[in-house]
Amino acid sequence: MKELRSGGEREAADLLKKARKPTAAAWVANQLARNERMNVRALLTAGEQLREGQAELMRGGKPDDLRRAEDSERRALSALLDAGRGLADGDTTLRKLESTLRAAAVDPEARELLERGRLTKELAPSGFGLAGMPEPPKRKATAKTARPDPAAERRKRDLVKARESVQEAQKRARTADREAEKARKDLVKAEEHLRGLERSN
Repeated sequence: MKELRSGGEREAADLLKKARKPTAAAWVANQLARNERMNVRALLTAGEQLREGQAELMRGGKPDDLRRAEDSERRALSALLDAGRGLADGDTTLRKLESTLRAAAVDPEARELLERGRLTKELAPSGFGLAGMPEPPKRKATAKTARPDPAAERRKRDLVKARESVQEAQKRARTADREAEKARKDLVKAEEHLRGLERSN
């Protein structure tokens, strides 16, 4: 910077001075990047999972992965904000810190700056997550929601009736078998009785 000033590049030196001094929220985020590496890594990993989960949901997948990623992000963010409370100079800075961390979780350029502890200003998140997300594409109509085919419906009804007829006939056949068995037994008894009577005469 001194070299720029002495070389007559005062404007460039002023720009460099401004660029090097981060805002309060960015400074706290940079400190967390150095002192809370595990939680920063957890936040950034959750951010990747958020992007992947959202892409999967947009392809018609289930929201479970996205919800899990949001939970992971919430836990990492909470841990980082707890650590940042001792460094922030008030609630406003803390709110800006939260916004910056959320943005860094899902924005590739911002995440790189956070990882290196090189943020110069607070950031605003780009609206990832379930809230305010567009609806996933509608799935194609299934057989339940499709318009019924009259011929297929008729075949289905005929099949049900045919099955019921078979069951009824089987029931009648079983009843007839039982009655025939009883009749055979009665016949045997009657024949034995007849033979007994003939022998006694």
